[in-house]
Amino acid sequence: MKQITLLLLFLLSGTLVSFAQDDVLDQIASQGCDCIGKLDVSGLSQDEKNMKFGFCLMEKLGGLDQAQIKALGIDMTDQASLQQFGEKVGMRMAVKCPDVMMKIAQVQSETEMKTVSEVNGTVKGITGSELSYVQLDDGTGDVNSFLWLKKVDGAEAFVGNPQSMVGKKVKITYETMDIYSPKTKGYNSKKVITAIKVIQ
Repeated sequence: MKQITLLLLFLLSGTLVSFAQDDVLDQIASQGCDCIGKLDVSGLSQDEKNMKFGFCLMEKLGGLDQAQIKALGIDMTDQASLQQFGEKVGMRMAVKCPDVMMKIAQVQSETEMKTVSEVNGTVKGITGSELSYVQLDDGTGDVNSFLWLKKVDGAEAFVGNPQSMVGKKVKITYETMDIYSPKTKGYNSKKVITAIKVIQ
């Protein structure tokens, strides 16, 4: 009986920690949306946008107490840990305030057309945790990485099991976007998938 009680307490403590992590991430995401939503980025260069966005994120990170930092498993001295934290918050912000995030992520002029490209190849792997990347061999010996960031036309069959895509020959339609990286404190150019079609 004592062993069962200890097991239940252990499981309960793990559940409470998980809830605490979710609560803190949701709180930070909401605060980040509010902060970024108040920014006036019209007429600013991309570097200036990066700086303002970075200040918002650092302000919210600096507002965490030691208990919250511990609950989130953040190592303030480890860039990889900070990057993972930024990805988790960014994913929640993309759900809570997609319009606000697009305002910051927008690099091209509103009057410019987005460049959409296509490539055929064999899926070699799916990597990432919070964000997924499709690794594609285009047949030239190069393996390119494509970011699965949003709802993708034709990917419905793979949502529940992305690894089932490995080994299939596909056509990927993508657009190039600049995505904010907490690790570099700037924007990195990524190939973002908009559609995928199995061709064999």
